[in-house]
Amino acid sequence: MAVNNKLVFLLPILIAVYSNQCLGSESPVLEMLDKDVLNKITLLTDSVSKCNDIAESSELELDLNKFRTLNVSKETFLKSLFYLRMRNRDMCDSQERGTLIFAIGQLDFTRAELGLKASKYGNSSGQLLYEPKKFLQYKIDYMNLTEDVRFEFERQVGTQPFVYTTILQNLNLNIFDK
Repeated sequence: MAVNNKLVFLLPILIAVYSNQCLGSESPVLEMLDKDVLNKITLLTDSVSKCNDIAESSELELDLNKFRTLNVSKETFLKSLFYLRMRNRDMCDSQERGTLIFAIGQLDFTRAELGLKASKYGNSSGQLLYEPKKFLQYKIDYMNLTEDVRFEFERQVGTQPFVYTTILQNLNLNIFDK
């Protein structure tokens, strides 16, 4: 009976040590998960390129008079347009970013189960997932606009990515100074 108690006590330790040695950093499971992360990085890279192409081909034309009649200031217009640029860009590649974050999380979870430190990708998942404080402030400012102003922005800008500086070059922002 005493031998059985010792075995019951030692068995989880032996299994953990054995599995760590059998499933070390070169295990087929980790290799598969590493390849999955690399594939997801490639998919995200392709998606970012596609989104950049969409943004650069955007022919967004905005009617500033409509914003002026809604009493939108120049500063509010610029900040809102910048927020929409960031939001639209993020929406464009969000699915691929999400699958990459999940793949990194799965890899790091499995590495932790094996007693290994996080992968080299672990720190980047937070940067892929979370928005910077400045973006969140622009979002709050945008959401605090009146419903009719937000509706007009959504109607004119839409959800496609665009290049902020290109749009600004094509606008006569002096209309807000009148």
